[in-house]
Amino acid sequence: MTGHRTDQGAAAEMALTREWFYPFELPDGRKTRMYIPDDMATIHETRLTMIFSVLDAMFANQWPQATALDVACHEGYFAINLARRGCRDVLGIDIRKENVEGAELMRSVYGLSNLRLDERDVLSLEPAEYGHFDVVLMLGLLYHLENPIKAIRVARAHTGRICLIETQIAPNLSGIVEWGSYRNPKQIIGTFALVDESTEIAHRNREANTSSISLVPSLEALLAIMRAVGFSRVEVVPPPVKGNEQLVYGKRVLVAGYVD
Repeated sequence: MTGHRTDQGAAAEMALTREWFYPFELPDGRKTRMYIPDDMATIHETRLTMIFSVLDAMFANQWPQATALDVACHEGYFAINLARRGCRDVLGIDIRKENVEGAELMRSVYGLSNLRLDERDVLSLEPAEYGHFDVVLMLGLLYHLENPIKAIRVARAHTGRICLIETQIAPNLSGIVEWGSYRNPKQIIGTFALVDESTEIAHRNREANTSSISLVPSLEALLAIMRAVGFSRVEVVPPPVKGNEQLVYGKRVLVAGYVD
């Protein structure tokens, strides 16, 4: 037991020597330094509040039996919070090796035996390999992808009960398009905005896409796709009144997809 505490202590000291994307509070109360401005960092607390406003209502007395998958877990902040909540088994995956290494260090800091980590591309995930999870998180990922629809399909394929998707959203376009002929109009039910992330990639931004083309969905598009891939119920989670401005003013959203 003493050796375990020593290992956690050494990991904590190592964590304090670097900067992080998240404001981790260590077991002794000290906090990690972040490399993003404080006003931007409020998004982490707001996301956490919104996520657990939904999950605690569902799993209040069931956390010891619950399983969770955090897709694009970055440094493991939300996966760690699920594991510390008492979730029986949490798997965090991320495409970037340095993110997974950071998450592994934080797992050691907190001594979490119920947290697993893997370096994977979300689009390569198959339920036959990992199975289904009661909870699936996909936070801050969708708008950094060339193929967001496939990512939502992957999330649905792994969801046993609920999937929470948080993303930047684009303005919606309404109206009709001619579908081969003016005699066959189609109603627009949602749109995507094309964004170039080549500058972010050149600066090795770990929060950016791994390729330059990203498609950002409108809220209408996101809701329509989640229903189309098989979520039986889809709901926008309301943000706290004093939360991060992006979520409060609808520039970003957290959407819950249920499997009933």
